[in-house]
Amino acid sequence: SAVRLGFGGGLSEAAGIHLRTSVADIARPVLIPDEHGMVAIYGIPYLLPDAVMADLGAERSHAAVLAAAAGL
Repeated sequence: SAVRLGFGGGLSEAAGIHLRTSVADIARPVLIPDEHGMVAIYGIPYLLPDAVMADLGAERSHAAVLAAAAGL
């Protein structure tokens, strides 16, 4: 579950494993340096429609919550 994955998020992030497990994480990029500067990568966690549709203002479908998350 997202809760279990997110439990050790700080430890895994320190080890270079970047998990995005909540709606709040959508706007938090992973910053990776390359030869041109920093690259921001935005991860989208698995979004269970029943759990996040109210937070995102979306209908009850995977497509709707994903579209709403991509628009944040």
